[in-house]
Order: sequence, then structure tokens, then C-alpha cells
Amino acid sequence: MDFDNKVDSKQSLIVLNQPQTHLQNKGYIESILGLVIPNFNYDLTKNEIQAFKELQDEINDPEQNKILYFDQKNTNHNKFLTSLYYELTNSTIKEEDIDQEFWIQYGFQQKNPRTDFRGSGVLGAKQLLDFVQKHKDIVKDMINPENNFFMAISSISVTSFLIKYFHLPKNLNYQENHQELCGRKEFKNFCRMLKRNPYLLYDLHQLFLTHLFENHKKLMRQNTQAQFLLISDKQRFQATQSQFTKALESANYKSLKQFKDAFWGKHNNGKHLKFD
Repeated sequence: MDFDNKVDSKQSLIVLNQPQTHLQNKGYIESILGLVIPNFNYDLTKNEIQAFKELQDEINDPEQNKILYFDQKNTNHNKFLTSLYYELTNSTIKEEDIDQEFWIQYGFQQKNPRTDFRGSGVLGAKQLLDFVQKHKDIVKDMINPENNFFMAISSISVTSFLIKYFHLPKNLNYQENHQELCGRKEFKNFCRMLKRNPYLLYDLHQLFLTHLFENHKKLMRQNTQAQFLLISDKQRFQATQSQFTKALESANYKSLKQFKDAFWGKHNNGKHLKFD
């Protein structure tokens, strides 16, 4: 086998190892132009594939090949809530005392907060806790009753969106979910940044949630009676989602900071979120 054939074989192997949903997302134009114009080819490199699969392994149940669900009887899972309680109140709570009305004021839907993690699994609890630990001033603003913002369920909804948008469930069915998946350029950007930053999914969660809150406050200023219910009114969430996608597909990013600047645009309040 000559050198050119060896290169072709290695490249073919890399293409075959792409996430299946990413392969299925490939359109006719890219299939043709991608052969001659590098910027039109959004296949992942070996390192990008590895970074993506490591993230998949981290958040999926290895036995069931789906996102690790939040088990109400699992002490390790409940520790995320006892830790969250401490971050919010600076006091402790026992696992058996978790169920209480307290959680509703922080944007959960009922006194048993565990039930809200159905769509996001354990990752939803981890990302909510991480956000509260890192952005206490923003959290204080989010839970202000005057802002009428449901912080917890908003955070969990962002996690659920990111999980599917970035093709992360191992049991993902392309035909059933393709309209909710990001395009090939957005996915390539995600994996390119992920290769450099294994914490990327948490950083994107922080960016999206904070941007969502800023959009909400803008709408509140326009209409003081506005309600922000993600379950019944998805328009405001979809507006942020649209801005997120537009930014992610507008350039080839080498760093999260570049993407943040594109995503936030004129939102000056995004400047306090520091990324390298």
C-alpha cells in the first residue's frame, strides 16, 4: 500500500468513527464541496472524536446506554441536593429531610426537587449546583421575587436542551430527534472547543442560562406582568436557543471566549463570565 492509500485509509477510519448522528446530518452540498474545500468539511478529527466520546461516557449509564437518570433513592445523587441546600442557605439538611416547600422559592416545581431532573438526569443536578457555587450574585438576582424567574427549572431545561442538541445520549435515534440536534458546523465547533476544554458543557450551560435570564429581564422591563414558564411558554427559551445556534454556526471558534463574545453581542452583563 502506498503512502496516499495509507492516508486515505486512516481518514476513512476516522470518518467511520464519527458519531452516527453527525454522519447522518451530512448534507449533499458538504459531501461534494467538502472534498475540495476544507472549510466545507465538518468531519471530526481523531482527537475531537475522543473528546466527545469521553464526555458521552461520563454522563451516560454504561449499562443502559442512556443519560444517567437521577435516582431518588441513591445517596450519592441526593448529595447534590444537600450540597445545593447548603450553598443556598449556608446551613445543612439531612437526606431524609430533603422534601420541603423551601425548594419552590428557588424555582423547583414542587417540594420534592428530585422529580424535576427527569429530563436532565444527574447532569442537571450537577450543573445547577455548579452554577450556584460559581455565580452567587447572579443567583441572588435570579431568585429575587420581583424578577419572577424560575431559576432551578430554567437551569434544568438548559441542561436538557444541551444534552440533546449536542448529540450526547448514546441511545439517540436520529429519525426521531434530528430536528432538535445541532447542525454539523455547530457540532464541529463544539467538539473543537471540547478537545481543549473538557469542562465545556458546564461553561456553555452557564453562558446559556445567564443569557436566558438577561433576555427575561429585558422582557420584564417591557411588560411587568410577563410570566416566564418554560413548560407552557417556550418562545423566550427558543429565542435564546436561536441566538445560541446563530453564534455557534457563524464562525470557526478556537476558544470559548471567542464564542462567548459572539453569543453575548451587546449583552454587557455577559462580561463577568470569564473564560480563557
